Amino acid sequence: MTKCIHIVIIDYPNALQSAVQGFRELFLLANKVIQDNQLEIQFTVELIQPDRDLDGMSRHDIVILPPNFDGNYYLTPQPGLLQYLNDAHQKGAILCSACAGHIYLPKRVC
Repeated sequence: MTKCIHIVIIDYPNALQSAVQGFRELFLLANKVIQDNQLEIQFTVELIQPDRDLDGMSRHDIVILPPNFDGNYYLTPQPGLLQYLNDAHQKGAILCSACAGHIYLPKRVC
């Protein structure tokens, strides 16, 4: 039976798109390598935008926060995003960040 690992990449305002798409492509390429080697694992990758996609989110295994282009979003992040990150962590998700993306991680996690 194939194990599926659900990954979410948060595409928040001014997220560096090279990182957002780079992470996405990295896991899609990993799926190709996995398939070529007939391994029983698969990544599903979902890009979500916190201003419209957080309602009804299902459980995810990994949540990735990319860096921000202008570096100011952390001053007034959307409360829904912060709540989502806290909830995801409490449900067992691994929260990851790249570069300045760490600023959004719940403080008790850092």
